[in-house]
Parts: sequence; structure tokens; C-alpha cells
Amino acid sequence: MKRIGVVLALALTMATSAWAQDIKMPVDLEKLAAKASETTEVTLTGRMLQLAAKFMNDEGDAEAREMVKKLKGIYVRSFQFDKSGEYSEADVESVRSQLKPPFWEKVVGVRSKRDGENAEIYFKTDSNSTQIAGLFIIAADP
Repeated sequence: MKRIGVVLALALTMATSAWAQDIKMPVDLEKLAAKASETTEVTLTGRMLQLAAKFMNDEGDAEAREMVKKLKGIYVRSFQFDKSGEYSEADVESVRSQLKPPFWEKVVGVRSKRDGENAEIYFKTDSNSTQIAGLFIIAADP
């Protein structure tokens, strides 16, 4: 059985997460989840990530711990479908259309005309520096 799906992931790293509200998941995301044969939902808020950072080893994980401390949240939504057509390109486009300059920059774009698969990675930089303030990944099969 051919499996098809879409993955949406967002990691927030800004000091305040107010800009995260700029990204609005499609209203029918729950409808997509209801149609999916498999749904994965990961929500790690800043508070949970701060707690995880406290359990990291001081010596070996110092860099990773500092990175985790800066994260404000990690959100992953993954849907697998048994049949083609259970979600549309418009569903993915409703998210993609929000990831535009000057706030977001597409750094990776992979599209297969043969298989209809695509993967995209977007970065958001902090307006006050060149540090990455957000990461958004879209991976979708037909």
C-alpha cells in the first residue's frame, strides 16, 4: 500500500514568541488529521524545553544545552494517508504562502516532477541580528 503524507514542523528561537502567531495552520488541519491513517503531533513548549535543558550533562552537552535553552518551542504535525487525494496542494499552499520575505527565507527547495514529492526549509532571522529566529520545514508527497 502506497503511503502519502505531509509534515509541517516549526522551531521557534526568538526571545519572545509573539511572531509565531504570524504562522496560522490551516483551519482544516483537524479535518486532515481525521482523514489520515496515521497522525503524529509533537508540541514542546519553551517551558518543557527549559526543563529538558536542566537534565543535560554539563560537560558533554554544553553547546546543545545552550541551544535548547534558546528555543521557545518545537511543533511537528505529520499526517500519513492511505489514498491519494485525501489532502490537496491547496492545504500545503495555505501554509507555504505565509512563509514569504522579508521575514522568511527559503533556503532549501526540492521538487520531483516525476514523483510529485517536495521538501522545503525556511529560515526566519531575528530583525535585530543575523541569528536564526525560526525554522520551518515542509515535506509532502502527492
